[in-house]
Amino acid sequence: MENNTKKIKKGKIKKKNLTILTIGLIIIILIPLIIYNNRNTNNNKIKKIIYNKNKSFTKEQTIEGIIFSDIKCSYDGKNSLISYNITNQTDKEINLKNYKVLVKDKKGTIITNIFIDFNRKIPPKEKMTYKNSIVGVDLSNAHSMELKLNTKNGK
Repeated sequence: MENNTKKIKKGKIKKKNLTILTIGLIIIILIPLIIYNNRNTNNNKIKKIIYNKNKSFTKEQTIEGIIFSDIKCSYDGKNSLISYNITNQTDKEINLKNYKVLVKDKKGTIITNIFIDFNRKIPPKEKMTYKNSIVGVDLSNAHSMELKLNTKNGK
């Protein structure tokens, strides 16, 4: 009987298998590098923040004994943020239940209407900082801000 089995030489890989192995290794190395690079690129994007410097928008307002001061408005390309200080300038506690912020353009048209459910008692002469995030609205060019309060004075 004749032995038809071929002897495989140790240490020798066929050229076709070597090409497949090389391509596989390159793919295995490149995929994590591409994913890592995309994550870093997305996280490192610097957002351009636009500030509303319109004096009629940022001016101090006093309503029912409460001063709204240091009003700032910014827009990050997606959302706006309005921040301000609230000060009770009276000698009595003020129970601020809620308030509306009507943001208007130069023509007086309402851009957005924000309802804030505050439900806090503000002691006399106390100052606090408050922020409102307005999702999906650009207020960087808003002209004015009108406040309507719902207060109940404490005893």
